[in-house]
Amino acid sequence: MTNKTINRILIVGGSGFIGQHLIKELKKKKFKIYIPKKKELNLRNKKLIIKYLNEVKPNIIVNLASSTKFFKDKIKDKNNHHNNTFMSAINLAKCIDCKITKLAIFFGSIEEYGNCKFAKKENSKFKPSSIYGKNKRKACLEAVRNFKRRNINYLWLRPSLVYGDNDNNDRYIGYIVEKIKKNKKIIIKPGKQVRDYLFIDDLIKITVFFIKNFKTKFNFSLNISSKNFVNLDQIPNKISKLIKKPIKFTILKNTKCSNKMQNNTRLLKVLPKFNFTNFDDGLKKTLIREKIID
Repeated sequence: MTNKTINRILIVGGSGFIGQHLIKELKKKKFKIYIPKKKELNLRNKKLIIKYLNEVKPNIIVNLASSTKFFKDKIKDKNNHHNNTFMSAINLAKCIDCKITKLAIFFGSIEEYGNCKFAKKENSKFKPSSIYGKNKRKACLEAVRNFKRRNINYLWLRPSLVYGDNDNNDRYIGYIVEKIKKNKKIIIKPGKQVRDYLFIDDLIKITVFFIKNFKTKFNFSLNISSKNFVNLDQIPNKISKLIKKPIKFTILKNTKCSNKMQNNTRLLKVLPKFNFTNFDDGLKKTLIREKIID
């Protein structure tokens, strides 16, 4: 297989926040990008997955698919994440043709670690507390076993809490930005929680680096963290300073004051000269792109 034929990238879950940014960047490169809709690629049906992969013949697969929906009904929520976070990843992993696909990049989550007092390393103990985190962790274990058994070059990327323009409005910063744009009441409950924030541009640059270097044998999981450890209760004031006017917040009491942080030592060994975006700078860029400030 020559370099000229290594140009077919399949992005699964490309309609999401990260996927949209990644696709925008990859379109600038000389790649043939496939972004199937759910009707085109049913991740619950392995026969249909194999059929689609045989038609597309992707050299690189980036899997961003997982459920972003959460239900109050525990049984419904459990089934949802089992099917759409766990099984979707496993079905896809099992259907990859190792003769065609030269690199499989699957996205995990900081939620796999659960709550923590200190930044977690890749070899730290995993104690996911959420249904989403538990299913991501199960997917990691089974998918990696599959990749190793079939000699598939893989990366399991575990990004910290990603933020930026066009973020989901059910996330902390995305929610605040949406309410500011619509001039609506903001209700938050930050408590004293610390979050590990990663600017979207940094995640995309790192992902594109791995795609470009598909010939390298990676075969490891990797925390993607800029170590921007930020107290959630400080963010409203940071935004107020950037837009140069006070914002009215209704702050509810939060009894669950858990931290989520990752260590990026292994990442810096791979990309020792990478310059991460400072949280305040990333926040400013986000507000500019959202046209909240000039």
